[in-house]
Amino acid sequence: MTGASNRDEREAIKSGMSAKEIWPDEPTKAAQKDIDAHWTLKIGGKVRYRADGTPLPAIALPVFGYKSHISIDRRLGFIREMAVTSASAADGRLLQQVVSTQNTGSEV
Repeated sequence: MTGASNRDEREAIKSGMSAKEIWPDEPTKAAQKDIDAHWTLKIGGKVRYRADGTPLPAIALPVFGYKSHISIDRRLGFIREMAVTSASAADGRLLQQVVSTQNTGSEV
């Protein structure tokens, strides 16, 4: 895909091509590209208010990379389960994978 536009590169990544397949003539670029990480917006945080009591707009923080999902044994302090996803993955989708009935605590 030498000379491909950013749009073509994004489409190739979405189709599942590897970095070596997308940039075969640019091995250093292919080695530096992380095609598994994704952008997402982290919205929220503490709600802040103006002097008149109306809420200020929520801040949207762009985030790129990965997210770790872990389950820790409350009594022993060991990591019981873990999963790593792109930053854009929804937390709730991995809940069944990381939460276990074998854990000594029953709270999530």
